[in-house]
Amino acid sequence: MKQAIKSYIWRAVVWLTAAVLWLCVVPGLNAKAAQAEARTIRIPCGINDLLRLDENGKPTGYCVDYLNELAQLNNWTYEYVNCTWSDAVTMLERGELDILFPTNYMPERDETMDFPALVGGYTSFGLFARADAGYGYEDFSAFNGARIAVSPSSANEQALVDFAAAHGFTYTPVHLNSLEEMIPALEAGQIDMLLMSSSTKIPNTVLLSVLDASPFYYTVKAGNAALLDELNRGMQQLVTTEPELVAETTQKCLVGNNTNALALTDEERAYAASDPEIVVGFYEETEPLAYVQEDGTYSGIYVKLLESLRDTAGLNLTMRPISRSQDWKALLKSGELDFYIGASENFVRQDGELYTTSAILEYDNILIMQRNCVFDSLHTPVIALTQGRSYWAKSLPELLHKDIEVQYYTNARQCLLAVAHGDADATLINNLEFNYQSKNDRFADLIQWQNFRSPSDVGLVTTTDPDSPMFSIVSKAIKQLSSDLTNSIISNYLNMPYDSYTLADQLYASRLVLSTVAISILAIVIILVMMWIARRRQRAAEEAIQKREKYQLQILAALSQDYAVIYYVDLDRDQSKAVRQEKGLRDTLDTEVPLVHQYSEAMQSFLSTYVQPDTKDPLLELCDPQAVICRFQEEKGFTVRY
Repeated sequence: MKQAIKSYIWRAVVWLTAAVLWLCVVPGLNAKAAQAEARTIRIPCGINDLLRLDENGKPTGYCVDYLNELAQLNNWTYEYVNCTWSDAVTMLERGELDILFPTNYMPERDETMDFPALVGGYTSFGLFARADAGYGYEDFSAFNGARIAVSPSSANEQALVDFAAAHGFTYTPVHLNSLEEMIPALEAGQIDMLLMSSSTKIPNTVLLSVLDASPFYYTVKAGNAALLDELNRGMQQLVTTEPELVAETTQKCLVGNNTNALALTDEERAYAASDPEIVVGFYEETEPLAYVQEDGTYSGIYVKLLESLRDTAGLNLTMRPISRSQDWKALLKSGELDFYIGASENFVRQDGELYTTSAILEYDNILIMQRNCVFDSLHTPVIALTQGRSYWAKSLPELLHKDIEVQYYTNARQCLLAVAHGDADATLINNLEFNYQSKNDRFADLIQWQNFRSPSDVGLVTTTDPDSPMFSIVSKAIKQLSSDLTNSIISNYLNMPYDSYTLADQLYASRLVLSTVAISILAIVIILVMMWIARRRQRAAEEAIQKREKYQLQILAALSQDYAVIYYVDLDRDQSKAVRQEKGLRDTLDTEVPLVHQYSEAMQSFLSTYVQPDTKDPLLELCDPQAVICRFQEEKGFTVRY
């Protein structure tokens, strides 16, 4: 009975446990399954350049990369709805859109929309007019009575009201829903100006003024808490995991790729009409940024940007290369240069006498070191700098959290050589220069330290008052250069072949071939020397043999007076040569002397012919050459009588 009760209790426990696991696990599995299914999110496009569809129907714009990352995090797919701003607001309220952007905050919108915790970016609105309209930049008195197109019930409509009141001009609002409606109206003269995001590219127009920047949001329909939670979670995660993307998107939305010319003031027009020469200096031998080619022409990223600036804005720009021995700041002060290109904004900010225009180029300052260098372990690293980057000597210790020792060199190439040779632990140069110089085989073992990177803007630097017309005209002209053009110029020069080889570089690049040739030549010389030594030794041996034979013949000649027959015997070859033989003792009819015989046979013939049988025994041993050799090894000389 007890056993049966225990069995029932055990079964109950098992079933209860299974039920609990079912209740806990299945909802989670259902949630994961739901999460695994992609969710379609309807968003508007075509309102401005933040998001549009290109001619192939693919999304493009300043926010497209950010939106794609957001979709990947939340497992979304987008359905793009091409519409105007006013239509998009209505569609969100009806539930025909899921997310609306770019939405500026207005208190009355709290009733129909829910705003996320984070802003999506910042935009500024600009007043655009036809290029031939004659309006001056921020000539607000001339704006009085202008017909200005704005989107109805939008945040920029209220922003224009406040802007006009702050600058003391009146206007007539003309309500048009989209840029596609505003541009034909502007071209037809039905409106004088239009208000649109300042980052928008509008052909054949000038930008008259820019309103203050304001934040925008990605909003959902009021009460859609689930989607708002996903939106908040995804945006927060992007801030943590993709901060560079967030920052880049914010900059694009605010600045954009607007290449519309800025309208000029009356003072600027008068200055431009005088067609003054504007001299811009650059350091030579700073490939790929700026350098002088063999034919005397200028080339490089800076040069091409300045040429584009000259052609686009019609400025009379003259470029002047300067050597590293010249101080560009002194040339600016003396008036020999109007601008200098190449100084980092970080440096300009530290000098109260210098002013810089808008950025014409952006690059990263990086630390370069040998591949096997453990930079973190260095107590006081030696940093190679050019004189133009001497200002880094003050800020690097703080950025690296350690003291440094600085050595100065002429240019980036010399700094890299110092690191390659071990004279310096690292050098600080920009990523564009390193990309070019790293094509040199001598720098193949140098790498970028991944723990340091400092972005920097490069503008045109001057000591001239920034309120001067020259400064303001150049600054406005720079804003006409598109990022696509700049990126294209940079790409072309980053792909250029390395063309700064010195003789030392060429020898280093050919070191394997030269080593092979040198080893081959050395081997040939050694072989020739060995052959010469062997030949010399051979000649010496031959001379020694000849000398020995001559000496032996001299001895034999001296002995020949006392003996009837004298032979020269080569025991190793078993040969004998008759040196002297009296006429009656010849063993052949041949009349020539000396005669050559096989020694053993000749000796036996001699014994059998001339020696009595009873006296042969002492001489028989002499018939065997090896026996004679052994006899000579035992004693230097011996005589046998018979």
